[in-house]
Amino acid sequence: MLLLACSNTAASIERSSAQEEASVEQRAYPRIAILTDLSASSIKKSTPPIQLADIQPLIKLITAQGGEIGVFSVTTRATGGLVRLHIEPPAIHPTHPNVNGLSVFEQRDKLRSYRAEKEKWEEHERQRTSAATIAARTFEAQASPILSTKQTEERSDVFNALVRVDRFLQKPSAQSNLKVYRALLIASDLVDTQSRKTYTLVSNPVTAWIYREAT
Repeated sequence: MLLLACSNTAASIERSSAQEEASVEQRAYPRIAILTDLSASSIKKSTPPIQLADIQPLIKLITAQGGEIGVFSVTTRATGGLVRLHIEPPAIHPTHPNVNGLSVFEQRDKLRSYRAEKEKWEEHERQRTSAATIAARTFEAQASPILSTKQTEERSDVFNALVRVDRFLQKPSAQSNLKVYRALLIASDLVDTQSRKTYTLVSNPVTAWIYREAT
């Protein structure tokens, strides 16, 4: 179920990117928050925690096209920030010039300039991909202890966990030509035993909520 939810989220982002791909003015920039519940009440409700293997489709997507992932957990007291992965998106691929109607010399100059820009883009993309792979591995190493922790917390601070997740999602894009696609994956019964308050997400993300009642 969790792997399917992550895969569906990745597919939805890819569709959004494809729709924006033709426009240089606006490109999709995914920012995905993942909230997993480590409280004992989730065991009683048979709500499974999110595992590192579940979010591999999202890590693969962000590594390829850029974006952000943030991981946080519901515990007795929500403190600190999210474990984050941030990958710069690829630069815009150079456009092949239209040489129709140009003289031989003008065509030569246009195509020469295009090939030089393309080679520069390819080198930049190789460097970006290499850096992205390293960043993804570092993120996995940092997120793994959170996502592999057993659900043993006696109480749950859902309110403050959602506050931190929402702040992460609310951040504007650092580049004006990037349209932020906000998504939230929650595996929790969302029972808050600390504040007993409800929190309304300001970021208005596309949300997948994994929750199952015990049978």
